[in-house]
Amino acid sequence: MEWEPPTGGGSEVYAYQVRHRRGDYAFTDGGGDWTRSPRLYPRQVERICRTEGPVHSSGGPACLNPRSYTISNLIGGRDYDVAIRARNANGWGDWLSVGEFNLPNGFPPVLQHAEIGGATMSLIFDRSLDTDSLPSTSVFWVSVNGTSQTPTGLSISGSTLFVTLGTAVTSGQTVTVSYVRPTQAPLQHNDAQAPSFSNVSVHNFTP
Repeated sequence: MEWEPPTGGGSEVYAYQVRHRRGDYAFTDGGGDWTRSPRLYPRQVERICRTEGPVHSSGGPACLNPRSYTISNLIGGRDYDVAIRARNANGWGDWLSVGEFNLPNGFPPVLQHAEIGGATMSLIFDRSLDTDSLPSTSVFWVSVNGTSQTPTGLSISGSTLFVTLGTAVTSGQTVTVSYVRPTQAPLQHNDAQAPSFSNVSVHNFTP
């Protein structure tokens, strides 16, 4: 996260601090407790922070970027509350809520391999697919030797999407598959949606 310095006047700000916590409040592992960042000191305040080396002769803390901070070790699929405060000659100000943010569950599934035997095509992704989000067959286009086929059925097992064709392919035919991500029930992994793909070559192992 990044932010701009306050513009309301007053004494110059010479330190910031960020805190975050899970916002769902349904926790038993301490996830709802606030986690605070180190104090972030502007580089120009040499009397407070050091610019090089592990320890300044004055013993001051590091000169971290005063207006940016990376929050790490977050859990996918959770909401997080984030707040920030600033310090000037009068001391620390009140915590100001930045807002609540939802962290996606993970990376979207990406197609790794496609193969077909007879009337059953297997689209194999790099991670499991949500079984409760199965798109319509109309968002898939299959080409067999240049002739278009619309699948007649879809099913999911782990990281594989099985696509059933109305007409089985024969040995030696060239097959490609395309997918346009729909707005409703797309292929996804923990709510992270798979991207569209076009004219992907399908290995035809039909004897």
